Amino acid sequence: MNTYTTLSKRSLIQLYERRAARAGILLLLLLVALPCAVQAQFTYTVSDGKVTITGYTGPGGALTIPSAIDSLPVTSLANMAFYNCTSLTSVTIPDSVTAIGAAAFGSCTSLTNIAIPNNITHLGGQAFGGCTSLTSITIPSSVTNIWGDTFVECTHLTEIVVDT
Repeated sequence: MNTYTTLSKRSLIQLYERRAARAGILLLLLLVALPCAVQAQFTYTVSDGKVTITGYTGPGGALTIPSAIDSLPVTSLANMAFYNCTSLTSVTIPDSVTAIGAAAFGSCTSLTNIAIPNNITHLGGQAFGGCTSLTSITIPSSVTNIWGDTFVECTHLTEIVVDT
C-alpha cells in the first residue's frame, strides 16, 4: 500500500510545500556559493581596499580574472601569481588591473592568448617568460614600464603589437 494514500489531502499539500521550500533553499545556497567557488580558485591579499591576486588553483583552460573579489577591486597580479599553470590556455584580465608582476604568467606553456586591458601600466620582468605557445600579443599604449626580459623564452612569439 502506498503511504501517501493514508495521508489527508492537507497533509500531502504540507509535505509538498516543505519539499519545495527545501529545494528552494538548496537552490539559493548553490547560487550564493557559486561566487565563493570562483573566488576560491584564487589566493590574494588585500591592501588599502585593493586586491592583489597571488596565486591560482583552478582547473586552467580559458580563464577570466574577476574585476572584484569580496566587493574589492582586483588591481594587480603579483609576482609568480600564475607561474607554471601549464593548463591555462587563455586569460582575460579585467580593466581594474593596472600591474602584472614579475613572472606572473611565467612557464604557462599552454597559454596561447592573453587580453591585456588598457589600464595596465606595468609589465614585470619575465611576466610571460617561457610562454612557449604564445604567438602574438598586443600591448596597450597605457603600459609605461616593460622589462627587457618580459617575453624571454617565448619561442613561438612572432608578433608584438604596441597599441597607439
